Amino acid sequence: MLYALLFIAHALAIANDAQGTMCVSYIIILLVQWLTLTTAVWRCRHSTFPNSFRWVLTAIALAFVSFSNMAALAQAINGNYNLVPGASLFFGGIYSVMIVLSCATTFRRRTLRITTYIDMLMGAFLGLLFFVQIFSVVSSEGSANTNDVVFIIRMFDVIGIYMTLIAGVRLLGSESSSRRHFFFVLFSFLLTSTLLAALRNRLLLAYDNRFLELLLLPSFFVFGLLGLRPPPNWMARYKPKQSIVHISEGISPLFRGLGLLAVSISIWRDHPTLGAIGVCITVIGYGVRNVITQSAQMANERSLISLQRELQNLVVTDALTGIPNRRAFDELLDREVSVAKREGEPVSLLMIDIDLFKEYNDLYGHVRGDECLRTVARLLAGALRRPSDFIGRYGGEEFVVLLPRTPIAGAYTVARRMNKVIVDADLSHDKGLDRRVTVSIGVTTLENFGISNEELMHRADSNLYHAKSEGRNQYA
Repeated sequence: MLYALLFIAHALAIANDAQGTMCVSYIIILLVQWLTLTTAVWRCRHSTFPNSFRWVLTAIALAFVSFSNMAALAQAINGNYNLVPGASLFFGGIYSVMIVLSCATTFRRRTLRITTYIDMLMGAFLGLLFFVQIFSVVSSEGSANTNDVVFIIRMFDVIGIYMTLIAGVRLLGSESSSRRHFFFVLFSFLLTSTLLAALRNRLLLAYDNRFLELLLLPSFFVFGLLGLRPPPNWMARYKPKQSIVHISEGISPLFRGLGLLAVSISIWRDHPTLGAIGVCITVIGYGVRNVITQSAQMANERSLISLQRELQNLVVTDALTGIPNRRAFDELLDREVSVAKREGEPVSLLMIDIDLFKEYNDLYGHVRGDECLRTVARLLAGALRRPSDFIGRYGGEEFVVLLPRTPIAGAYTVARRMNKVIVDADLSHDKGLDRRVTVSIGVTTLENFGISNEELMHRADSNLYHAKSEGRNQYA
């Protein structure tokens, strides 16, 4: 309602401006701009980073739009009317830089500070070259030359299309609803502003009709109304594909670089040094930014691979003893048996059981029992000599050892060593043999490649039972 009243007031002010100073018109436009600026500030206060930062940049941009209007108002008070006043062009240039920064800046936790600095450097130099381009054509007082006016109008048309395109791309690739809302408001504002400004400026060249100033207001109405309202339902439902998100984030810095490159080339003839510096900043800035971004992505990939490995280790590691679990053994047994059959090499298997472990738990409790399991696992693992030898917890108080490329004689050697290392550890067990912890071991070797893995396990288990029946603390 307030915007409608201001629009009507603007129309009445233009109709009753007998002297044609447009002062009241500029004041009303200024009020509308301040209302829109207030909307951006309000959105900033109710947003979280990085959207709050984007709203701040947009608020600053709108502030410079109002400064541009103030400069035009000052000229109108002095009786000067100029379609392209120099001060207004200056403030309009800063507005454009702020909008480009709010659209083209991306935020990543690992590289936020350095990439933001690069973005701001490129944005500042873009603004500098933009001012050089403008004021190479017009003076600080503006210009009444029709060719100069047409050049400036076309330049701002291109800038408007450029900013609208960036905002549209970011809108399509925004993952969160709040970010989509920001780019939706900005895109709608820029699209309306660019179209109506292009229409107004061309009509003013052909017709001296002050009512065309009414076309300056609708874009601010769009910004204010959309900014104050919650995001529409379709926006909350819209979920961009990851490919679109990646393209949107990747192409946004490219837009800024292309803008700086285009302005640098356009001023090259009149200002070759500045043009060359602009091209160098574009190439180096964009290149450094890509290196930083790629480095961050590689670091993320390495972290994910490391995390994946840790998770994989958790899946195949026994939580109590810290050695591989039965799942790891089953997977390795399949591989090693396949290799043994292919190469014709023997593979040996040891099934190990802690003697009288139930009595140990009943006597000392489960906490001591768990500690006994950890100690035995460590001692057995230490008895292995080759990196390819494997030990895992098979379940309960049972352990399993897999010895690739090992004949039966070598398996017996390992079994004797394991029996000895447990006995030498002298782990107290009042109901055990010689009042200490001992182990029994069943040994078998795969030399007849016609048998299955299950048969191999059954043979080792039978030999383990035989070792226990013969008195324990031995291998069979």
